[in-house]
Amino acid sequence: MFGLTTAVVSTGRLRNVLSAFAPYAIAAAITVAVTGIVSAVLELNDVSELLNTSYGNVVLAKASALFAMAVIGLTHNRWRQSPARDAPSIRDLVFGELGIAAVAVILAVVLVSFPNPPREAAIAEQLARGNPVSRVIHGPAVTLADASGPFIVGLTLQPPQPGPIEVHLQVIGVEAGDALRNAVVHAATDHNTRVDVPLRRCGVGCFEGSGILAPSGTWQLRTAITSNRGPIQTADTIRLPAPDGSGLLQHAIAAMEQLRSAQLHEQLRNDTTSPPIITDYTFRAPEVITFTMVVGAQRIHTARRA
Repeated sequence: MFGLTTAVVSTGRLRNVLSAFAPYAIAAAITVAVTGIVSAVLELNDVSELLNTSYGNVVLAKASALFAMAVIGLTHNRWRQSPARDAPSIRDLVFGELGIAAVAVILAVVLVSFPNPPREAAIAEQLARGNPVSRVIHGPAVTLADASGPFIVGLTLQPPQPGPIEVHLQVIGVEAGDALRNAVVHAATDHNTRVDVPLRRCGVGCFEGSGILAPSGTWQLRTAITSNRGPIQTADTIRLPAPDGSGLLQHAIAAMEQLRSAQLHEQLRNDTTSPPIITDYTFRAPEVITFTMVVGAQRIHTARRA
């Protein structure tokens, strides 16, 4: 648009200005077209939404404006190389392209003003209802959890032993517009055995797949997911076959039933890089709770009966 504006106001050097700006204008137009296509792919669930949603209609209108600009640009590119065409007629054509460019910018502003494009609206609706894909795994399994940025990633292996294995990945903290994609689990052992398990979507923040993790031993598992808020990456280590945890659970329950007092140190963050809110709890039988909370430079002491 800068090149077109400069050409319109250049009275005696119209052809020279167009010639100078043409390579940069063409590169900019291609960039706008490619990024617009990528954005439409990310924001629409399928091609039919170009016709049956308001957001899709605006995308089509903007694409039509860009196509018209390309046709006009090609035309005045030929005209400026022809001695038979005078400068005023070329300027009128350029001015028309500039007017269509202004319409395209207005349409781009309209697209930005949509609170939720179709794909984001669908995800937001599903998040508001609760995530139906969260599931209870039946049978032997092991689940590992880690944080990455504002997300918590739960990785479940079933069965937790060498051989064919089902992989379930659940990401907590997903918001409309995150567009999680390209999920994969990279597994490796100390014996240089490496396995990549690509995962397919099974819902909002849900991915699943299958692979073969063999032989027995210690495995390093790295998850990698692409999102619009940056990459999601976690790393865990597990030994396969995984030991049965039922005995340890029963021991923990028995120990808790014998407690007369307990202390809990808690650190909460809204993402892995933010400063923590630190809280220390003290519980004393039968019904006394004391806790100290540190929020920035402020320290809060509270004691009460449960």
